[in-house]
Amino acid sequence: MNEERFIELETRIAFQEETIKTLSDVMYEQQQKIDELETLYTSLAKESKKQGGGDAGGNMIHEKPPHY
Repeated sequence: MNEERFIELETRIAFQEETIKTLSDVMYEQQQKIDELETLYTSLAKESKKQGGGDAGGNMIHEKPPHY
């Protein structure tokens, strides 16, 4: 294997390693955000059920607004 080819392969590997690291960092950040959103969703769903908006009948949809 000539030296030029060896240098080209080393360069490609270095670039791929950097790309993999960048993608891994992005995936980690996305998973953190997903976890945060899941926690928020769970909290909001619990709060909604506490206020009576989460029942299966959907009574809040059929209630008249207060100005009627």
